[in-house]
Amino acid sequence: MAVFQVFIDVLNDHRISGWCFDLHDPGTPARLTFYADGQKLGDVAADTHREDLKALNLHPTGRCGFEFSIPDSTVVGSCASLYIYARGSGGPIWECRADEVPRMISGKLPAVFFMHIPKTAGTSFNTFISSLLHKDAVATHIENMETDRYLSLQKEKSYLAGHLPLRDIKRWFDISRFDLLTLLREPYRQLHSHVRWIKNIGADPEGGFFLSHHRFFRELALRLNEPDFSIPDGLEALSLDQPGDLVSLFDNNQTRHFLDGNPKKVSRSDFQAAKQNLDCFKLVGATEQYTQFVSSFCNSYGLNYIDQRQRFNQSNGEMLFDYHDENVKLKLFPLVEFDLLLYEHVVKNRLWDRRD
Repeated sequence: MAVFQVFIDVLNDHRISGWCFDLHDPGTPARLTFYADGQKLGDVAADTHREDLKALNLHPTGRCGFEFSIPDSTVVGSCASLYIYARGSGGPIWECRADEVPRMISGKLPAVFFMHIPKTAGTSFNTFISSLLHKDAVATHIENMETDRYLSLQKEKSYLAGHLPLRDIKRWFDISRFDLLTLLREPYRQLHSHVRWIKNIGADPEGGFFLSHHRFFRELALRLNEPDFSIPDGLEALSLDQPGDLVSLFDNNQTRHFLDGNPKKVSRSDFQAAKQNLDCFKLVGATEQYTQFVSSFCNSYGLNYIDQRQRFNQSNGEMLFDYHDENVKLKLFPLVEFDLLLYEHVVKNRLWDRRD
């Protein structure tokens, strides 16, 4: 009997998107049927390519994504529940009470720019926003776009997000037009997750995920696949004595995002500058208090808060190093010294709960 795994990325009263496949036959795209109460809304095949799922080792080919547009004639608010069936499932593989479905915002939000620091639950927040806004109003991962598109993005989109540090946001965008938001994460966890993500890029040097990245990241990913991070000597690959490109990526990376420059190594004066630049942001949250951050965002913009299950952008890979071990923490401390101070400052001062 078929056993389906399904995950919903975007859910609102206009569309449902995500991914789904039969665990016993992942190579054959699932055929999905959508219902509101007992009424059939339509069918789609879960056959859209999702390179991210392949890279995260969640699906062998990544060909399992889907997007379904709810018919205009269906008023979700007047229904009791939504259901998804898959051919061969014998019953619903997903269901949701209609009063738990976010309503897409009909008006326009003030322009928001989310500075997406890697591995801080930014993917979860982008997904949450995508459930509130029309897809044409949202642009994420803008770091992958040509900079000559940035001017039009400012005029056309309500929500922008990307792996851009503050210095680049200031360079390419008029930040007076935006409410800036971001999330920080406990630094040792963020460092581990960031290293593992980049290392995973090099897991399959012949695959599309590897080839889709910039040469810099491809070369770095291959280098990170050489050492054994579970032993002390392996951690030397992350020391501040390594080449500058690697140092700039892992040396207090979260603090670097708040700087107006890009120093060779982050210093205490840089930390002070980063702390001052927090004032550029309307909301600064912590991954570990993600629910409070989203709730504060909704309160700030007069939105109804619906509890969101976090979608951390994590792979299923094993732990590279034990960031709970005191010896490991001591070894890695120079890479997170100022991130720890910045994170502590944000959490202590509850900056995710700021008000104008």
